[in-house]
Amino acid sequence: MDAALTLVVVALIVVAAGWFFLKRREGSSRFGSSPDGSSLPASPPPSGDWQQLCARAQFDGIADGLDVVVSAEQNWGPGQGFRIECRFRTAGRIRRKPAQVLVGRDEWARGTGSGVHWWLGLWGRNEDNPGKVGRAACVLRDRDGNSVAVSGRRRLDDRRWHHVLADYDAVAGRLTLYLDGNLEGSEPARLPAGFASAVSPFNVGWLNHAMHGGKNNYYRFHGEVDHVRVGCVGGDRAAVIADTSASTAP
Repeated sequence: MDAALTLVVVALIVVAAGWFFLKRREGSSRFGSSPDGSSLPASPPPSGDWQQLCARAQFDGIADGLDVVVSAEQNWGPGQGFRIECRFRTAGRIRRKPAQVLVGRDEWARGTGSGVHWWLGLWGRNEDNPGKVGRAACVLRDRDGNSVAVSGRRRLDDRRWHHVLADYDAVAGRLTLYLDGNLEGSEPARLPAGFASAVSPFNVGWLNHAMHGGKNNYYRFHGEVDHVRVGCVGGDRAAVIADTSASTAP
């Protein structure tokens, strides 16, 4: 009887330890947490010129989202170029919302005196962008309110994996968008004030816009993302194009 009781106790301890480990993984994240308190996969520490913000994650387009505090190198100041990339697939056709954000940052109209507002994602249904629903887009607004937007040429809300990369060259003054290894669009971009913020984290799967994102699902993405990362510009830009040619499947 004593031996049987011992086995039962040991089994209960193992089960309890396993439950605690799983709950710890589900309820916390070293590098980021979602606005509603739930956990989503977050980034490892920065490596080289790149910092990964998020590994594979799924968002419901309603309440999910991830906030990530980035390294000082990614707090882009005046005259600093950068790259933003992500693999993603939508859960279906976009039928609502002006935009679905994969990754972005915002402190516009927060009373901070800053106009920082940028995002990489997909256009939704909006009177300002007729005919662009489901197309990739990158919108940049610097601290002084200077802005530029570049859009893709085809719909991507097709439940298939895609790779998107936005490249802001501060020296050349140009914002370029690559999709699945191909050049999608490029626009002149003079944004001298930079994008540094002392208060706002990076958002993945949503945008905490002072006017919309924090109140409803205005900017929330519905689908899956993988390999979300940002990086300072450096080295041969041909490497950027080569990087976008990788397989789009995670």
